[in-house]
Amino acid sequence: MIRWKSPSLLIGIVLVLLVFGMVVLASASSVRGETYHFDPQYFLKKQAIWLSIALVVGGICTLVDYRWWRRAVIPAMVIAAILLVLVFFPPLGRKIGGSWRWLRWGGFSFQPSELAKFVTVLMLAWWITFV
Repeated sequence: MIRWKSPSLLIGIVLVLLVFGMVVLASASSVRGETYHFDPQYFLKKQAIWLSIALVVGGICTLVDYRWWRRAVIPAMVIAAILLVLVFFPPLGRKIGGSWRWLRWGGFSFQPSELAKFVTVLMLAWWITFV
């Protein structure tokens, strides 16, 4: 059994997978980027921006005490469920790309299923601690 005192091995593995994913994206999307956006690196740049944001948010989330996440699970589940139901009401829910998956407030579009994925991970972690 491998035992380590710091998460450096796990962080290293994740970083290697991120770099590998970016290389795959760069090689697989260059023709499409050139064809539709006149920039072969269009999708790579877009992904790099979102990856940077995700790394910053992930770093901030590691500073939050895990007990706070435990207390936030139930309210987050309720909020996610309400947002998932609101998709079906036409004033807020929008049909984009042939399906009713989006909420739109002003110029901001949001897919509640993305929040529900995160809340599902939190809920399962919360549930496992009580089993």
